[in-house]
Amino acid sequence: MSGTDWREIGVLIARMVVKQPPFVEIAICLGVAFFALMILEGLRASFVPRRAEHEPDRAERRSSGREGSMSARNAMANAVRPPPNPKRSIDTVKPHSPPRPVIRRDMSVPPEAPDESNLPQAASFGD
Repeated sequence: MSGTDWREIGVLIARMVVKQPPFVEIAICLGVAFFALMILEGLRASFVPRRAEHEPDRAERRSSGREGSMSARNAMANAVRPPPNPKRSIDTVKPHSPPRPVIRRDMSVPPEAPDESNLPQAASFGD
């Protein structure tokens, strides 16, 4: 397609957008802006290399007067966690997950027969 064809397509789309109510125009413009932003972010993530991990952060470079607070932060970050508690039950219900049903079948005990003495009398049509 040549440049004039793309221009005609752009003019046609612009005319369609202008005919819409204002809130639809705003929604279309925001959608196009978001689409362009996501394309640019994808290109940036693909082609710009990540920072090296050994490079000091901005906070560490500016911390010339705050050595005491930075050492406390580093000590908290580097603290060793204690091992998990072996007495803690694995079957505890977590607050944000539904409990899972447990089917317990004991095959050594035969299933109980239904107690027929408590059942109501059914109407018989042969009597």
